[in-house]
Amino acid sequence: MDSKWQKLYQQEIKDCGGEKTFIAHKIKEKGVLIKYIKKFTSRSGKIIEAGCGTGIIATYLSNLNFKVTAVDNDEDMLNLAKRMAKNFTQKPVFLKKDLYNLNFLENQFDLCFNHGVLEHFNDIEII
Repeated sequence: MDSKWQKLYQQEIKDCGGEKTFIAHKIKEKGVLIKYIKKFTSRSGKIIEAGCGTGIIATYLSNLNFKVTAVDNDEDMLNLAKRMAKNFTQKPVFLKKDLYNLNFLENQFDLCFNHGVLEHFNDIEII
């Protein structure tokens, strides 16, 4: 069964004219975020995206030679992210994980980012 988020993004992809157009649009739309990620992460640094959704930003960063891990707790979204990643040469490591139970080593990543995740939590959970 498709998740509500996967259905929403499937419709956005369709409305945008297909995967390649959607990907190009999202990369352009997230240009400022990508610029700052590049600024604050050493070349070939290790990055984790917490709540990767479509995985476009994580995959794009992988193709800039960053070592990227992309996590999401929605299996359907991870499947969509893996499908979107087929449009690129390099792929991040996609993992199904809950943000409350990431269990990575301390300092395993040089940078952690998310886009469109924190609004799903209340202030106490975010802290």
